[in-house]
Amino acid sequence: QPEVVREGRKGHSHRRQAAVMAVSEPDVLFPVTNNFWLGNYQAAINEGSTLRVSGQAAINRDAVVYRAYIALGNAETVLAEVAGDVEAPALQGVRLLAAYVADEGSRTALLMQLQEFEGNSAYVADAGFAVAGATIYSREGDWAAALKLLHQHRTMEAMALQVQCLLGMDRVDLAETQAAAMAGLDDDHTLTKLALAWVFVAQGGDKYEKALEVYSELVDAHGTSLMLLNGLGVCNLHLRRFDAAEKHLIDAIGMGANDADTLINLITCARHTGKPPEFVERYVSQLRRVAPKHPYVEALGRVESSFDRVAASLDVA
Repeated sequence: QPEVVREGRKGHSHRRQAAVMAVSEPDVLFPVTNNFWLGNYQAAINEGSTLRVSGQAAINRDAVVYRAYIALGNAETVLAEVAGDVEAPALQGVRLLAAYVADEGSRTALLMQLQEFEGNSAYVADAGFAVAGATIYSREGDWAAALKLLHQHRTMEAMALQVQCLLGMDRVDLAETQAAAMAGLDDDHTLTKLALAWVFVAQGGDKYEKALEVYSELVDAHGTSLMLLNGLGVCNLHLRRFDAAEKHLIDAIGMGANDADTLINLITCARHTGKPPEFVERYVSQLRRVAPKHPYVEALGRVESSFDRVAASLDVA
């Protein structure tokens, strides 16, 4: 997922986690999985609806399509269509993820249920279940539990999610090693390129230019997506090419007006370019409306509350 520029720190957005959730399959699923990895979630759903496969390939296709629905904010669709007693581990993992996203109040119970499934070797051995479960742990910030679930899997998506986890732990050195291992398996794979871009952004300095090159190559090969446009925007922000960054981010907001990551990056860009306060506040208000529980919004609320308390203590009127 694109790197999200946060004021004062480097963030790792959930959209990047979503990008590595698809189950690896032979080329028959490539139109579905590749669109998913690139953040073209509706295109993945559309491709999946016309793809005729059977057996495990059909299960993996459905898992990718349901993950795309979750990424688009339609977890309820997954819960309505995937039975709670579904036998396929990959689909059970998808259902757990959908329930986790849809109902914040039940997350403790869902985590316990996930741990119970981990006691079943058939589930742990299923790459689709492992990636879905690790994604839940990643959202919890429990990187160790995510890596434990993923460690036996050598699929590209499992390895890419390991890169995400290692970056979340600020172990850029290990993330670089993992991305290099992916390149050794398939240096032209979409997830290899994305993983390298994430590592380059985390390394910073002259590596921002390399990350920009990777995102540009992906756009040339596959066209634009919210994810790729945000990646281009973030790289240009770090390189202080604010006009280019703003162009990419405006294009991104045109593709998804309520995308939280894009709004955060636009807020950062607007502040760097000296936009009027009311201009910035417009994006902030929109972000608060569409993603009230986003970590950026919650952090902003804490800062504003602290400022208000200090201001009140200095009020001598």
